[in-house]
Amino acid sequence: MPRLPLLLVLAAACTAHRSGDVVRSVRFTVPDRPTLRVPWAPTSDRSLRGAMVQQDSSWWSLLAPGAVEPTYLDRRALGKDEQRLEVWLSERGYFDARFDGWAIERHGGKREIRPVTIRGTLAAGPRSSLREVTVDGIEALGPRLRRGVRASMGLVAGRPFDLEATEAGLAAVRARLAEVGYAFASVSGQVHAYPDESAVVVVVTVSPGVRSRFGPVEWVPGAYPS
Repeated sequence: MPRLPLLLVLAAACTAHRSGDVVRSVRFTVPDRPTLRVPWAPTSDRSLRGAMVQQDSSWWSLLAPGAVEPTYLDRRALGKDEQRLEVWLSERGYFDARFDGWAIERHGGKREIRPVTIRGTLAAGPRSSLREVTVDGIEALGPRLRRGVRASMGLVAGRPFDLEATEAGLAAVRARLAEVGYAFASVSGQVHAYPDESAVVVVVTVSPGVRSRFGPVEWVPGAYPS
């Protein structure tokens, strides 16, 4: 017997056989989604699937379910994904996002492996943008460093709000201060959302602390590779 078919037979024999609904695809109906769809936009099918626990099956597992285990429908995970998607969208500025339910579309008759399509319906609502970004606590720093701190955040008024980008901006401020000797600087942020105005105000508070300096430097021969 040729080697490749033998490997496929062995793989199929080692895979635990199950029966039930197999998720062929996960799709979304978003009435207020922009007509021009961008794959990486928060309301795209690709982005929404990435925020879920329930996933779809790979094309290979549907082609050879005996060799590669497909992804089965987990209704408990799907129920939790409803709230998870609303929270995920709110963290990206869609504070009025509301999930309206799932629909399960079945394909084919009664078989051991029953492919289904999961379709979720949600209203994203308007996306809030950054109206203002303020930084407190850097007044004592030099003008050049103050400009560097603000620029390092990457948060610009007018851009869509994104919690992950905001947290990354705070981390960038810490890194910028550490580069110039403020190794123990404290940086915190507050997000004030105004959904009725589709606006967000971010307030960053910085406590630079004492600027660190090198102490005595001791050279120990042989302690480090040359």
